[in-house]
Amino acid sequence: MRTVGCFGRVGWLLLAAAGAHADQAQDVLARVRTQVVTVATLNSRGLVDSEGSGVVVQAGRVVTNCHVVAEAHSLRLTLADGRQLGATLLREDPLRDLCLLAARDLTVAGVSRRALAEVGQGEAVFAVGNPLGLGLAVSAGVVSAVDRRGAEPRIITSAAVSPGSSGGGLFDAAGRLLGITSSVLEPGQNVSVAIPAEAIGRLERDGRSPVVPTPVTAEPDWLAVAEELRLRADWAGLLAHAERWQQVYPTSADALAAAGLAEGNLGRLPAARERLTRGAAAAPWHVSTSGYLARTHLALGDYAAAEAEARRATRLQPSGGYYWGLLGDALRGLARLDEAASAYATGLRFSPGQASVWEGWGDLAVAAGQGDEAAERYRVAVRLAPAADGVRRKLAHALALRGEGAAAGRELAAVRDSGKADDAKAWNNVGTGEEKAGRYREAEQAYRKALAIDPELPEAWHNLGLVLRRSGRDDEASKAFEKAIELNPRATGVMIMLAELRQRAGRSSDAAELAARACEAPDEQAAACRLLGSIASERREWERAENAYAHATQLDGTLADDWVALGQTRVQRGKASEAAVALQRALALNPNQGTAYQALSALHGRRGDYAKALEYGERATQLEPTDHQAWSNKGYSLLKLQRPGEAVPAFETALRLKPDFANAWINLGEAKIAQRQMGEAIVALRKALELSPDANDARVHLTSAYLGAGQFALAREQATLLAEKLPQVPQVWYLMALANAGLGDRQAAIAAHARLKSLNPAAASELRVRLAALPGGKAMQLPE
Repeated sequence: MRTVGCFGRVGWLLLAAAGAHADQAQDVLARVRTQVVTVATLNSRGLVDSEGSGVVVQAGRVVTNCHVVAEAHSLRLTLADGRQLGATLLREDPLRDLCLLAARDLTVAGVSRRALAEVGQGEAVFAVGNPLGLGLAVSAGVVSAVDRRGAEPRIITSAAVSPGSSGGGLFDAAGRLLGITSSVLEPGQNVSVAIPAEAIGRLERDGRSPVVPTPVTAEPDWLAVAEELRLRADWAGLLAHAERWQQVYPTSADALAAAGLAEGNLGRLPAARERLTRGAAAAPWHVSTSGYLARTHLALGDYAAAEAEARRATRLQPSGGYYWGLLGDALRGLARLDEAASAYATGLRFSPGQASVWEGWGDLAVAAGQGDEAAERYRVAVRLAPAADGVRRKLAHALALRGEGAAAGRELAAVRDSGKADDAKAWNNVGTGEEKAGRYREAEQAYRKALAIDPELPEAWHNLGLVLRRSGRDDEASKAFEKAIELNPRATGVMIMLAELRQRAGRSSDAAELAARACEAPDEQAAACRLLGSIASERREWERAENAYAHATQLDGTLADDWVALGQTRVQRGKASEAAVALQRALALNPNQGTAYQALSALHGRRGDYAKALEYGERATQLEPTDHQAWSNKGYSLLKLQRPGEAVPAFETALRLKPDFANAWINLGEAKIAQRQMGEAIVALRKALELSPDANDARVHLTSAYLGAGQFALAREQATLLAEKLPQVPQVWYLMALANAGLGDRQAAIAAHARLKSLNPAAASELRVRLAALPGGKAMQLPE
C-alpha cells in the first residue's frame, strides 16, 4: 500500500496543445501513442492502489518513476489498445527516481531517444501521459532551461503536467524522447521537471536489482493496520508493526513514516527525526513523511527545518489543510506572525474541520495578545476534537484569562487525564479570573484545586494568600505566603505582603526583617523599602527608617510621599538641613503636597522659628484639611507665639479628626493652662496620660495645672511620679517644692529645694524668692 505520489493518485494530464502547437501536439501524440502506457500498482488482494505512466524503451521494457511503483505487491501495464500485461521490477535507480520494468509479452518497439546536448532552450516539447487508462493526453510547451546545478541535470519545461502523469514521456516535435516527466517545480507556475533520456541507458546498465520482499503468508493490509494503531494511539504497537512492514518492504515510505511517527509519540524525537529524514531522502514525493518530519522538527524547536519540510508537504499536497497548519506552527515559532496567519487561513480554507489548524491559529492569537480570539478558536478546536485534552487545557487557560472562570472550570473538569502540572496552572488561571470578577469563594476553590494537583506551585500559594487576606483570614494567608516564599525565596512581592500581615498582627520585628529582605533583594523594590521605613518609623527606629526611605527614593525618586517620609525621619534625627532638602524635593514633585508643608512646619517648630512654622502649618491645613497632624502643628506654632486663643481651636480640630491623638491633648492642655483654664487643662492632660501613660511632658503640664487649681496633693502625687522617672530634671523638683509648699510641708519643700539647688542653682534661687512672696499667709522661707 502507498499514499499519493507527487502528482496524487488520480487525474489527467492537461490537454494544453493550442495555437501554433496544436497540430504538432496531435502529430506527436500519433507518433508515440503506442509507446506510452499506464502503470498500475496492485495490492495483495489484486486491487489497484495507484496509477502512473511509463514509456516503452525497447520491446519488453518500460521506464517509469520509482515513486510510481514503490511498495507495489504486483504491477500491471495497460497499453493504448486496451490490452493489459503483467510486469515486474527489473532495475531501480532511486537517486534519479527511475525504474525499469520487464513485461514478457510486450512486443511494442521502443521510442527513439535524443541526447541532452542536442536540446536547445526555447525548443518546443510535448508531454504525453496515459493516466488511469482513460486515453492519452498531451500538453505542449518549451524547454525553459536545462538545470545543471545538482548532481544530475534536469530539463525544466513549461509543458503542463497533471496528477497521474509521473513516468510519462517528454518528446520533441519528431517524437523523440527527451526525458521522463517526474515532478512539478515549486513554487513556479506550469514549470515541470523531466529526467533526461540519457539516464535510461545508465539505468539499464548500472541500475540495481530490486530487493526481493521476504515471503509472508496471509499478508496483512499494512497501511490499514497502521492506521488502526495510529487511531488507537498504540505507539509501541505501531512501531513494532512498522518494523515488520519494513522487513517485507524495505523501501516502503509508508513504513518508514509510520515508524518515525511512533518514535516521536514515544518521546524519542532524535530517533524519529533520523528515521523520517532517511524516509524523506528516499521518497521525496511522500507527503506523510514530510508532514511527520515537520512535526518532529517543531517538537525539537527547530522551526527553520520545520518550515522547510512543511512547505514541501504543502507543495506535494496543496489542498492538505493539516500541512498548512504545520507551516503556520513553524512560522509562528519563527515569530513571522503575519505569514503564520496566512498559512492557518489557507489551511482552514482547504480543511475547515481540521482541529489542529484551529488550535495553531488559537496559539497565534495568544502570541499576538488576542485573548478573545484565542478562546473562540480553541473552542472550535475542542468542538472538532472533544477528546483532545491539550487543546481543552488551552481553552481553559484562555477563558480564565478572559475572566470566564466558571466556563474555564467546566473545561478543566472535562479533561480526561487531569492531574498534570498544566492543569494546576490552568486552575490557577481560573482562580485569577474569578478573583478579578469578584467571586472570591470560587477563586479560593480554584487555587486549592491547583495546589491539590501541584503542591509545589508557588504562584498558586501566593494567589491563595491574597484571597485569604482579602477575606480577613490573616493567619491562613500568612501560612500561604510563607509556603510561597519557601518555594520561591526570591518572591519579593510575597515578602512585602507577608510583612504587612506581620505588622498588622503586632509582630513588627518580624515584619521589619521581611521588609528588609525584600528591600535588599536582587530585584530591589521601592515598595519593600517604603514598607520597611514605615515599620521602622512606628518603632521609632529613625536611623533605619531614614535609610529605608533613602533607598526607596534611589529606586524610584518620582513619588513625593517618599521624599516627605524621608524628610520626616531626618527631622526626627535632628538633621534639619537634609530634612529641608528632602521636603523641598517633595514640593518640587507636587507643589500641593500638604504633608510636606506639615513636615516643614514641624521642622521650623523644632528650630524655634514659630512664625515660619505657622506659615507652613497654615498651608498644610489648607491643602490637607483632614490631616490631624497639620492642625496640631499649626496650633503648636500659635501656642509658642503666645496666641493660645487661636491655638485651642486648632487643637480641637485635630482631636475631632483623631480623638486618640495624645500629642494634641497635651498641647490643648498646655494652651488651656496659658488661658488660666485649669479645669479644662486637667481634663485634657488626664486624657493624654490615659492614651500615653509614659508621656512625661503631659505629666509635667498636669502637675502645673493641679498647682494652678490649688490641688496641691494631686500636684505632689504627679511630681513624685516624675521624680522617679526624671530625677535629673530641675523642673520636676521645682514643681515638687511648690506642691509641698502648697501643702504646708516645709521639710519636704526644703528637701526639694535642696535637690533643685544641686541641679540648677539659679532656678533654686528664683524658687526661694517665689515661695517667700506667696500671699495669704502661705509664704515660706527656705534656707540659703
